[in-house]
Amino acid sequence: MYAESELLLVSHLRNNGRMTLTELSEKTGYPISTIHDKLRMQEVIRQHTCLLDFDHLGFTTKATILIKVKKENKGALIPFLLSHHSVNAVSSINTGFDFLIDGIFKNIKDLEEFMEDCDRRFSIKGKHIIYIIEQLGKELFLTKENHIPHILK
Repeated sequence: MYAESELLLVSHLRNNGRMTLTELSEKTGYPISTIHDKLRMQEVIRQHTCLLDFDHLGFTTKATILIKVKKENKGALIPFLLSHHSVNAVSSINTGFDFLIDGIFKNIKDLEEFMEDCDRRFSIKGKHIIYIIEQLGKELFLTKENHIPHILK
């Protein structure tokens, strides 16, 4: 379990990953050297990444896709999904479907072509497509200091 001070640092970084050690020190009241040591020892931060504005890049169709395939096709479908240029995230699920896919497409036609390709290659038994109209929030977990007490319970 992590101490409140460590979760406070993580919370501020989740809110703004580009925050400098000086800014973190000002917000938390911890010395820069302490922050540096705590962050170096953190095992909870897996990677630093950037969040893109897909619309600005011309990818205006976003969808969450649920897929069910024949048992014998699951193993072959996973590497296909993990390497496909339109797939942002893939999860194995247990709700009557096998996979939950976060897809980013230029348009609906590209999404339909992706689905047709999946069906042609892997014989899809079931699918459900949820079109994302507007993303209201993402990566919100542990972004505010008031989340910390609930995590420490």
